Amino acid sequence: MSRKIKQSSFCPVPGCKATAAHLDDPIVKGLMRAFAPPDKMAQWSLVAMAELSQSISRDLADKKVFAFHTRIRQPEELYIRTLYALFVASDSELPHILSGAMPNGFSSLYREVNRVVFGGRGLVLEQQLRRSYGTFAPIDALLSGEVFFQSLGHFRDYEDDSIRGDEHEGTSVYKPPEGLLVTNYARGTRFLMPGWSFESTADQEAILIFCTSRVFSPELWSRFKAVACVEILNIARFCARIREALPDETSFLGRRVMYYRAIESGPRWALPDDIATSKLDDYAWQQEYRFVLATPSALEFEKTELRLVRRTSRAVRGLSPHAKRL
Repeated sequence: MSRKIKQSSFCPVPGCKATAAHLDDPIVKGLMRAFAPPDKMAQWSLVAMAELSQSISRDLADKKVFAFHTRIRQPEELYIRTLYALFVASDSELPHILSGAMPNGFSSLYREVNRVVFGGRGLVLEQQLRRSYGTFAPIDALLSGEVFFQSLGHFRDYEDDSIRGDEHEGTSVYKPPEGLLVTNYARGTRFLMPGWSFESTADQEAILIFCTSRVFSPELWSRFKAVACVEILNIARFCARIREALPDETSFLGRRVMYYRAIESGPRWALPDDIATSKLDDYAWQQEYRFVLATPSALEFEKTELRLVRRTSRAVRGLSPHAKRL
């Protein structure tokens, strides 16, 4: 049974909790006088959107990353709110809109603007196909906090000129330039294997990742062919919400990705969690921060596959479906 939304006797907007008429506020009264006429509202909204866009562009040029992230949606949101005020809202609703009182959610306004102005052609609230499977509505997915994890194997086999894809994803590589130095303890001999590498691979289907970056830059935007960007303002709270949604037996961690050169040795080969959060330094430009889901056994010490490899071409791409989790 749905809960009935209370109606204020001072405002026609359902859910408004006004205890006095909005027009009793002298600020709202002044805003109505200045901006309520349609020609004034359209003129000043256009000026505001232009100035916001120019200012946001300067933020990006000046590498003011946080300022850019927090303001990128403002011109479009102002555009939708203006269209709602001009073509959807009744005269009695305008004081509520200009007062900034709740409710004033973007989703409900966009839904009506899409119906009345866009003729149902807007896609922000529409179900769309995901890259791999299923559907989603962009704004609803964002507001409900859905996060899509893919397996290490998915990115190992992803073919896109080494942007998202990495043939060594989930694998630690040690390849000295002169070759591997091998010691035969039984015979007491040592010899070089030129062109060979030592590789240690974690369970690439039992470990799933959600990839983000610690920076915003024109290079990232261009190389990933981005059309939007979401900033995680509170990483601790973000992680807590993911943990709350996971079964108790699932391991979860968030770390900066460590970039290394193949000529560097170390204990990483025995540590699946380190393997899952490290990449060759060819990818250092991404400055990635990675969230990891896994079964506890997949992260156990030395739970890796070891091999000596002499690669002359890219490994054969896996054909089986990869693990994923929403």
